[in-house]
Amino acid sequence: GPLGQGYRIAIDTLNGGRVGIGAQMIGIAGGALQAATAYVRERRQFGKPLAEFQGIQWKFAEMETSLRAAQLLLYKAAVAADRGLPDAQDTAIAKYLCNKAGFEVANEAMQIAGGAGFSSPENLTFDEMLRMVRLSLRLGFTDFRVTGGEPLLRPGVLGFLEDLVKLEGVRRVAITTNGHLLGRHLEDLGRIGVRSINLSVDSLRPDRFRELSRGGDPAVVWDAMERAAADPRFSLKVNAVVLGGMNDDEIEDLAALTLARDLDVRFIEYMPFGYWEEAAPRQLVPASEILRRLRARFDLEPGESGEMDTGPAEYVRIRGARGRIGLIQPVSDKFCRDCNRMRLTADGRLKACLLIEEYRDVKGLLRNGGSDEDLLSLFGAETFGKPEKHRNYRMFSMNETGG
Repeated sequence: GPLGQGYRIAIDTLNGGRVGIGAQMIGIAGGALQAATAYVRERRQFGKPLAEFQGIQWKFAEMETSLRAAQLLLYKAAVAADRGLPDAQDTAIAKYLCNKAGFEVANEAMQIAGGAGFSSPENLTFDEMLRMVRLSLRLGFTDFRVTGGEPLLRPGVLGFLEDLVKLEGVRRVAITTNGHLLGRHLEDLGRIGVRSINLSVDSLRPDRFRELSRGGDPAVVWDAMERAAADPRFSLKVNAVVLGGMNDDEIEDLAALTLARDLDVRFIEYMPFGYWEEAAPRQLVPASEILRRLRARFDLEPGESGEMDTGPAEYVRIRGARGRIGLIQPVSDKFCRDCNRMRLTADGRLKACLLIEEYRDVKGLLRNGGSDEDLLSLFGAETFGKPEKHRNYRMFSMNETGG
């Protein structure tokens, strides 16, 4: 209703360069959002008890966060425009936040509510993705990870995963998830043949978990984690991004998850938005400091490599523990020399490096009569032209890179 209309007007005005009006329209959409939040709080939806709609409420909170951030950026851009110095980067980021709040987050809320969800026409179809997988197999790729965003939100994703697993030449299919829908689909994932799961858990404290995940349900994620760890069909890796002053006091507690569970905990250095050397030093906790804290608490030994290890983590193990501890160091010790990844985003961009903005447009070729040889030529050129190393900045949201 009014919320969707507000978003549409905001995007139209942004595309027309009228950033000031766009900011006002986002304010109107924010008012509609508050009304929608009150409605969900007081009513039943789809005939289900309100208790089942807590997920929608925390998604509304995430939408409101995106809206406020977009407003601030737009007002900044509007002031710059009045001075004849429009800030294209601020405007572009604001557009992204509007779209995120108005489409992706709303889709997540629908999924949590048990609705069918929807897919953007801007995204590749599953058939288009499978075509690219078949071509990548000819180039020598064997392992495939489906990421997000949250991949389990996309309608039909289980069928896609099943088709992916069955392709001749595919050795392993993995998935990255925030865990909120994992428990619901865990049995199907095992039946299909998905064998590796990366689960994001940045905190073990319920209040902090909700804050970091913008209202997520720690009990649901914890239950999914325990079930996946106990299921011998899965290799489970729990990923925690370490934020100085936020969750770095939980490093030892997170590492202790490996003592009695068949899972790996991997600590990932935080990659700030913008130029990393300008980031607040307390935000960045280097892997060397994480390792120092772990050694002060535990008796560590080298962690052996496993069949499922194809990524950049370096592993250690608490002596006697069932699982391992991994360190991923994109900031303090770039792992580019060992990188064997290519990324095909959901909207059809082929990227040779997660942390660069350059890409090849695959979707255009797919939808305009490109032959397999045309696509192979593009794919091969991008693959063998991988950069020597990534840069010391990030100018995009990580939610944009799912694929």
